[in-house]
Amino acid sequence: MKHTLKEDIDAFDPHRKIEIARTPPGGWYFSQELFELEKKAVFNNSWQIVARVSELENPGDFLAGNFLSNPYLLVRDEAGVLRGYHNVCPHHGGWLAPDSLDCSQLVCSYHGWRFSLEGELLKTPSAGAIAALRDSKPSLKPIKVCTWGPFILISFSTSIPPFEGIEHEAEYDELSFASLRYLKSQRYKISCNWKVFVDNYLDGGYHVSVLHPQLAKHLDLGSYQSRLFSNSAVQSCLASSSQETKDHRARERLGKGTYYGWFYPNTMINRYGKWLDLNRVIPTGAKSCEVIFDYFYEGDARDEELEAELNDSDQVQQEDVLISERVQVSMESGIFEQGYYAPNFEAPMFHFHKLLHQDYIKEMDLR
Repeated sequence: MKHTLKEDIDAFDPHRKIEIARTPPGGWYFSQELFELEKKAVFNNSWQIVARVSELENPGDFLAGNFLSNPYLLVRDEAGVLRGYHNVCPHHGGWLAPDSLDCSQLVCSYHGWRFSLEGELLKTPSAGAIAALRDSKPSLKPIKVCTWGPFILISFSTSIPPFEGIEHEAEYDELSFASLRYLKSQRYKISCNWKVFVDNYLDGGYHVSVLHPQLAKHLDLGSYQSRLFSNSAVQSCLASSSQETKDHRARERLGKGTYYGWFYPNTMINRYGKWLDLNRVIPTGAKSCEVIFDYFYEGDARDEELEAELNDSDQVQQEDVLISERVQVSMESGIFEQGYYAPNFEAPMFHFHKLLHQDYIKEMDLR
């Protein structure tokens, strides 16, 4: 039976205790109407990691992107300040970039209107006398920008609280960004709703022994813990100390244990041993997403050693892709109604669903 958007949202009760709570209905994972709501309710009001600090180190360095129909521009100005703008010219919506001959100005690729790096309109070439400019004084609309370790984040919200990663870094020693160097990025195109992939990440390690047996051999799953923050969660697990775990490379890779940090709604950062990988789940439709993995390593290692570790990571990701695509089919089958939470493990997932529901309701009330 097809449900309305309101019925699907109301089916989830965020106020129940996890022991008696039911998961969101299948419609949360394939409704086009809900996906359109999420663009405003969820993604326009969140922090998104979009670049590495090393990509915009020098004055004049810039990066242009487009996140869910929100074009943006980042630029390092002459004083070294990192600035962000909606990449939309107020004339007719053209996209801008720094002048190739004068990096102190941004030039629209459509009609050549020029703006300062502070967003102020400088020139309107050959436009004639536009009286309306005297009253409206158009400028580029800024977006919020912040940095965290090697990452640059943006938000399209004007009232978003600070990114919670700063709080994590102060409390988790293993999250240290010292001496990290970027290695490579890997993209996975997945036939599932973005929330299916996030749910899989946030099940508190419940699936690891079943879905990732090779990884599970090297973890002390009995030590798995989860901690909830306002808009994030941390899952952590110690490496196995069993004498049966003799894989030296696996021990080296995991170090003493793991930090799995999730930041609402779609960002995960995993820190283990000398490794850090950033996972960004980018929706590409109501039933599809792309997950971008950025890999970093602390210190030096031989290329063949790094490649072996990256292959191990890819095996885990392929296992996650397979189960995510199977779950997506189930969500669309009409057989799945509402599931259940495993209280010993899935508090982070329940937290995620409550935050989603909160944003859905807020946006619906504004309509």
